[in-house]
Amino acid sequence: MPLIAEAPAAFGPPVPLLDLGRALREQRIACCQWKGHDKPERWATGRGDIDLLVDRADAARFHELAARFGFREAVPPAARTIPGLADYVGPDPVTGVLLRLHVHYRLVVGRYYTARYRLPLEQPVLDAAVAAAPFPIPSPEWALILFILRAALQRPQPRELPAAWSGTADALESEVAYTRLTRALERHLPAVPYTRFEACVRALTERDAERWRREASLLRKRLAPLREAPPAAALAAAAATRLGRLVALGSSLPGASGARPRGRKRLASGGVIVALVGGDGAGKSTAAAALETWLAPELRVLRIHAGRPPRSLATLVAGAALKLARWSLGRYADRSAIVSRLNMVRSLCTARDRLRLCEKASRFAARGCIVIAERYPIRHDASLAGPTIAALAGNGSQGPLVRLLIRAEEDVYARIPPPDAVVLLRVTPEVAAARKTDEPADYVLERNRLVSSADWSGARVVDADRPFAEMLHELREVVWQAL
Repeated sequence: MPLIAEAPAAFGPPVPLLDLGRALREQRIACCQWKGHDKPERWATGRGDIDLLVDRADAARFHELAARFGFREAVPPAARTIPGLADYVGPDPVTGVLLRLHVHYRLVVGRYYTARYRLPLEQPVLDAAVAAAPFPIPSPEWALILFILRAALQRPQPRELPAAWSGTADALESEVAYTRLTRALERHLPAVPYTRFEACVRALTERDAERWRREASLLRKRLAPLREAPPAAALAAAAATRLGRLVALGSSLPGASGARPRGRKRLASGGVIVALVGGDGAGKSTAAAALETWLAPELRVLRIHAGRPPRSLATLVAGAALKLARWSLGRYADRSAIVSRLNMVRSLCTARDRLRLCEKASRFAARGCIVIAERYPIRHDASLAGPTIAALAGNGSQGPLVRLLIRAEEDVYARIPPPDAVVLLRVTPEVAAARKTDEPADYVLERNRLVSSADWSGARVVDADRPFAEMLHELREVVWQAL
């Protein structure tokens, strides 16, 4: 197994990582990709984390550089946090995959729900780091030390040693100068004598599982002063996650239904509501679903359709009363004042449903999460999701009840929180009509005319006439810039 962090041609380091690594060198910020550097096919394709050890004194400057190259800090729930660790997420502009930086300001081995060991080795590992792309990697002696410690400190231990472990240990051992390794242990980790460390290496290279479990147990005892038990909240969160996976597994069985698990991390800089707007046939629903699929594995995402909010009991009653009135009046329904008033009441109820949904979205975003919204009510464009009672009343005389309903509906829409970003998917009427074949062409053209006539000076415009893959590529960039 090579120690060089260069990725194979098929998995070359993505441009943001190369740019970030270059900037870190220019700014003289000490860092080291302390594990996983030999698996570029994982972290270069977004399937694994890039575990980066960064000098704690340079934390602020690292954060600034990461933001400059498109990375956003993502915070896990409080019960899942480990002090000294930070997570960053950023897109590869070529492939669109989300790259994950797992930044260690302290060397911590273990998960949030298991015993953790804080290894006081940050400075010597950084001082001995070897230049590589995109980030420096540990020197051979520290690569072997860190690998053995990680393998020994994890719980539970495997019944049979994986072939990859023995292969890694053998490859790393062949590169090590044992005088430097012995000196490193004596100076920086005196709790681990060389004889004990060498016994662990021999057990791995010879794939002696029984001996390995014995030596790993002795090593854990010697490092017990560095051990921290997981908090009760972390254990409860892990149990909840396991239960959620069981529920998700049950929902994936034939005949079952259930929501797909979402990412748990939140944006440290605060969440956003991104409103996707556009006429029929612009691809809003498909784009919203694609954005959710893209972001949800890492970040908490809520996708809503404000044009069709969940209906409250009042809305259901108003709709049922309207249907009953139309059925009872038959062909006279269109000229009935009762039907007209019931239609207005239903519009007011729908407005209140939209307000409740948008309030939920606003609270969700306030907690650092992302909301992808279709047909979000926007004040300067109320043509497709806005007040309708005034239009239903027409230009004729309006009684007190009608005026009250108009004012109430307008007040409801005025209380809807505005989105943080508006993205217009602009499509020409001819393309829209060709795509939306399940609706009459005149209906599609009219709705696109309403959208085109609105003022979109503050919106980001994306050309939706292009093939969907091209449009989605630009849309991802636009949405990420809004985060």
